[in-house]
Amino acid sequence: MAADSADSVDQLYAEALRLADAARRYFDGTGCAERATLTAPQRATMTLESLRITTRLIAIVSWGLLQQAVRAGDIDKAAARAAPRRLHPDDSTLPGALPISARSLAIASRDLFARACAADAALPA
Repeated sequence: MAADSADSVDQLYAEALRLADAARRYFDGTGCAERATLTAPQRATMTLESLRITTRLIAIVSWGLLQQAVRAGDIDKAAARAAPRRLHPDDSTLPGALPISARSLAIASRDLFARACAADAALPA
């Protein structure tokens, strides 16, 4: 893996960890209070989007760890590039009925995931 690719992967990994921490703080704190004010369908929407946020971030962290293992020689590059281990674009739609902070986290996780997908696609075979 080229140094600039490694730096990109490491930056995405670190950003995913920071965003995951921010999401945890929000959904465990202010998000709980905001969720309590929503209608039942809105609560379900917020819960679903919180799961999507978590899933995106876990996928990026897992992918980052996989790339670190490739660099360390612990995993064969070809095995790491197999389809099940690649990131695949998220084509879900952003729900409209989210509190502002939840919407911001959703957008940030989508943007980060799209950048990670592009970095994954650009990695040398």
